[in-house]
Amino acid sequence: MQIIHFEANRIYLYHAKSPSLTQIRPTMSNPTTSSRVPVSVPTTLSSFTSTWQPHLVASINDHHVKVAKISGSFIWHAHPNSDELFYVLAGEVRMELEGQEAVDLKEGDVFVVPRGVRHRPSSGEGGATIMMVEHESTVNTGDTEDEAGRERRAEVRDVRG
Repeated sequence: MQIIHFEANRIYLYHAKSPSLTQIRPTMSNPTTSSRVPVSVPTTLSSFTSTWQPHLVASINDHHVKVAKISGSFIWHAHPNSDELFYVLAGEVRMELEGQEAVDLKEGDVFVVPRGVRHRPSSGEGGATIMMVEHESTVNTGDTEDEAGRERRAEVRDVRG
């Protein structure tokens, strides 16, 4: 059993080998790539102004927790091998899903885009700030290989201590 707990702008991951909550203990996915030093999400977000540039704040098993500022619309893309979780930290996000009705998200909302579903996140005037949880191999532009995809592909910036 794993529990993710959000508290005071920090993320905690707990893992237990049995269902007993008395055995829950803090864990790290890999001591060589993770740090016991907390990462301040507000400090990280105040350190950059670029949009659509993911910043890695934590790793959980084989998944990354990233934050980004967004503005306008991203490109249509899909992640064929992994779901993608979006948590809206500030602002509003519209998640367009191919062949489905768009989903409007506000601050505090969590939404999971299932693997293989083409989607396009966007935000209105003023932008938004999001947290994403996705497989470590996930590229922000997903399966899009055209010119627009190459132009929007962003290297993840690791801000862990």
